[in-house]
Amino acid sequence: QGSAIASDEQVRVTPSIRSQRGRIWTKNPLVADHWLLDVKLRVTGRGRVGADGMAIWFTEKPGSEGSVFGSNDQWNGLGIFLDSFDNDALQNNPIIAVMINDGTKVYDHHNDGSSQIQGSCIRDFRNKPLPIQLKIEYINQALTIYINNGISHDDNAFEFCTRIDRVQLPKSGFLGVTAATGGLADDHDVLEFLTSTYSDRQQLAENQAANDEQARKYKEEYEKYEQELKQQQVDYQKQHPEATTRINEQQIYESEYDREFRVILEGQDQIRLSLTGLDNKMVELLGRIERLSTMGGGQQQIAGQAQGAAGIATGVPSDVARIQDINRVISANSDMTRTIQGFSQVLTDLQQKVNNIQSNFGNQKPSGTGQQVVGGPSTDPAILNELRDTIRQIKSETNTLLHKPNTQVKCASVDGAGDSTCLGPYTFFTIIALQIVAIIGYMTFNVYGLVEARSGAKSNCSLWTSYFAANGVVRSPVGSTPIVGLDAIQKHCDAWNQMLGPQGNGWYPMELWSGNLETAFEATIRAVNKGGCQVNWRGIITIKFDNTLKITEWSHYYDDDFMAPQLKGKCQPL
Repeated sequence: QGSAIASDEQVRVTPSIRSQRGRIWTKNPLVADHWLLDVKLRVTGRGRVGADGMAIWFTEKPGSEGSVFGSNDQWNGLGIFLDSFDNDALQNNPIIAVMINDGTKVYDHHNDGSSQIQGSCIRDFRNKPLPIQLKIEYINQALTIYINNGISHDDNAFEFCTRIDRVQLPKSGFLGVTAATGGLADDHDVLEFLTSTYSDRQQLAENQAANDEQARKYKEEYEKYEQELKQQQVDYQKQHPEATTRINEQQIYESEYDREFRVILEGQDQIRLSLTGLDNKMVELLGRIERLSTMGGGQQQIAGQAQGAAGIATGVPSDVARIQDINRVISANSDMTRTIQGFSQVLTDLQQKVNNIQSNFGNQKPSGTGQQVVGGPSTDPAILNELRDTIRQIKSETNTLLHKPNTQVKCASVDGAGDSTCLGPYTFFTIIALQIVAIIGYMTFNVYGLVEARSGAKSNCSLWTSYFAANGVVRSPVGSTPIVGLDAIQKHCDAWNQMLGPQGNGWYPMELWSGNLETAFEATIRAVNKGGCQVNWRGIITIKFDNTLKITEWSHYYDDDFMAPQLKGKCQPL
């Protein structure tokens, strides 16, 4: 009942699943004053600690599902608990405990019934190589428990567990095994459950007297039946006087010698029939061989049955498949199968390597942002092929360098110049420094050339738009709203140009940070408005993007400390 699962070899009371309860009970009660139980159990689990445990019962009534190791509380009878979990944290589990209840006690599960049990022994019965065995003996109101810890193959290697005297148990009771699991789970299995009863000498004498009386009655009934049978035989002879010849029983029944002889004759007859059938098949086979030889153009003589096999080998036409040909075909198919399996393994390994390369490419991060590219780049087969060729070329050049003889490198000599020398370090580093300065100057001129601040011209809004697009600030198409996309930069710049006078304006950007789908830079705006007053503003412009690099927000913040007096009502002409 419950979660119990029965099979041919065992009964799994509870599987290793959390919060399960199972039970098995006998249908008929055990009526005896003295009895013995032999129980073979197995408790296994994956962890070092198990739960909750199982119990063996002898109660007045069969139990139902409850909280005491899968059975009901307040039972009347005996309960033997195999408790796996240490609820009271006293480090005394696993334990085998005995509790006798008269139907009024409530089991203290939180403290493992430490104040209610009458006897116990601490034994680790979980995850043993062999099933454990319990021998529970009840004689003269004394309960004794022995345990075989499941380590030895000797079935009689029992150890004493506990003994309780003056135990009052019901005269009649039902036997059962229950188990339960909680937050932890074990497999609780029952392999054997044997019951034996004891009888005292007085009871044995009474039983013997009863058996003798029963035997006497059976004997009297047999003698009476025998007399009636003889009387029926006499009456039959009187009614049928012609049937006076007595039947010889030895002629009716077969003796043991005759039966064995008959079995031998039947076996020899079967052997003879089998040999006859084989001879007929051999004759038929020889006839077929002769016909095949005739059809092939040359009939060969088959001399005797002793040379029949040679005749078979030489009389088969050339177009008939021989056993050797068939074996060669089978062997070739086997070799082909193994070759195909080898190719399949190689292709599988190659596919795994390609997948690893694709995964490595997909997990790369762009330098400077610290963020992984959304969606990951797609892997081009042409790139993979180019990478493979490059690796091969590097490997080839490395091998060439490794095998190249170690010679001293000398500078080339120039005719007419005497001994020449290589490029000096100072000259080399000077050239490198000049190149770096030239690159930085070009980049600075490119940025500040976008606005003609010194010449007094207004900002070239198209150049600003191109600058943002070329430097990765804007990569998405123009958005659907007026302040999103490339047109936002154009309109923002045009608005400033309308407010400024003929002296022009200038934007001097300096990038502050870039990352997390956000770019910010500081811009200083110097201009002269139409009223002839100087305007100096400094602010921070922030542009945010979505995962597709489309502008979602444009924000600008201006510093009041750098606002010109003209904006505060104090216009100062230039």
